[in-house]
Amino acid sequence: MNTNENIYTSETFALEKGIENADLKKQIKKLKFKNGFLKFLSCFLAICLLAGGGFAAYTLGRLGFFSTQSIRARLIATASTPGKVGTLDGAHLLTKIKSVEAILDNLYYYDVDKKNMETGIFAGLMGSIGDRYADYYTPSGYTTMVEQTEGVYYGIGVVITQDPNTKVTTVIQVYKKSPGEEAGIKAGDIIVSADGVDVRQLDSGELVKLIKGPENTFVTVGVERKEENGTRKLLELKCQRRAVEIPTVDFEMLDDKTTGKISITQFDMITVPQFKEAYKELKDKGMKQLVIDLRNNPGGVLDAVLQVLDYCIPRYNGKYTLNNDNFEAGQTLLVYTKNKTGIDASYYGDDDHFVDVPIAVLTNGASASASELFCGALRDYNLAIIVGEKTFGKGVVQSVVDLDDGTAVKFTISEYFTPSGYSIEKKGIIPDFPIGPLGEQITYNDDGTVKETHPIASSSEATKIQEFADTYLGDLQLGKAIIELNKKTKN
Repeated sequence: MNTNENIYTSETFALEKGIENADLKKQIKKLKFKNGFLKFLSCFLAICLLAGGGFAAYTLGRLGFFSTQSIRARLIATASTPGKVGTLDGAHLLTKIKSVEAILDNLYYYDVDKKNMETGIFAGLMGSIGDRYADYYTPSGYTTMVEQTEGVYYGIGVVITQDPNTKVTTVIQVYKKSPGEEAGIKAGDIIVSADGVDVRQLDSGELVKLIKGPENTFVTVGVERKEENGTRKLLELKCQRRAVEIPTVDFEMLDDKTTGKISITQFDMITVPQFKEAYKELKDKGMKQLVIDLRNNPGGVLDAVLQVLDYCIPRYNGKYTLNNDNFEAGQTLLVYTKNKTGIDASYYGDDDHFVDVPIAVLTNGASASASELFCGALRDYNLAIIVGEKTFGKGVVQSVVDLDDGTAVKFTISEYFTPSGYSIEKKGIIPDFPIGPLGEQITYNDDGTVKETHPIASSSEATKIQEFADTYLGDLQLGKAIIELNKKTKN
């Protein structure tokens, strides 16, 4: 079949299908009439953009656009980069959107949510640039992202899940020392109301908006709780909204009484004081060696991981520098980034504190971004061994730029490198002792691909690993880490 037989313009579609729609035809003619004017307008705008391109770039640079921080600058305009393939024809783009909109308005069977259409257009735009980390945020999505990144919000400190079919909303976690815990909310409670409003048929987003609010105000949460005898009880619990710290760090002293374990779920700003508190408490209990569990840690905020690294690594010892222009005397190189023009930024630590016990870091394929930076820097300074699976391989930095309507875009602006100059992007961190989640030994090729896997050999070391795994958390990776830590301590 000739493919052209299946290509219909809006006009031929209406004619060949026998659709009588005068309004549609009129709209299309008007759009064609406007096309010439719009093309002229696009040329004029292009000239303005080119003239203002230098000023825009300077302005964005002053605003920190090329830094590694999430920023909230107004996106003014961007000119196309010379040498790039293809440019956007603004007039054609607008005409095409209006044409599709007219077709849908007149022929599409269902109603169209124009706000969703706008969201889809910009989501598609960001998805087309070839950056696997690019994204477009709606106002609510942007707000949620900022809250999750900062690790603090004004609420009651509970985690909920909602059945998409029944809309039943269940509490699955209550943060320690949170308003929810103080009011008596428990995991397993079903939320039925907020300040007298029945929420049983509301989407989770709408429910959350009712519960969250200004700091130090109160909200009465109605919950349904299943009692031990099987009956259900309705409770109304008054909670004071406060800034809630979202826990990202958990820690414990293992049964050997000398090994501390700190688990970090992600690197947010709240992670820094939580990590310091965990380390201090474990040291006070007599910790001689430390396991840091970064499995399934997707990364987080660059400033957070840099501060934790600064806390762990001794002050500058002369091992790594970049050049005379970037070197800062008396400080420790933690990471540096490169953009299109070369070294963009270098980050140093100058904290006098350092972790003075052997460290093993546990990783898997979901350990990414900031987690990989953490592993790379500690290993570069010979302060830790890495145990587990090869990490994800995300070594690029994104910036979030908010637009003037509450939405935002995210995209890659640079690549980061460990102190020794190792690039993590798409390669990941290959562990010193590769071992899979079921205890299988893994051999990696130099490029990070798996060469082979095989069961742990029946040896005295394997026996020790299994014995430790049976005793502590059923975790073969942890067993391997502790054995290697013991060896390092003896050496």
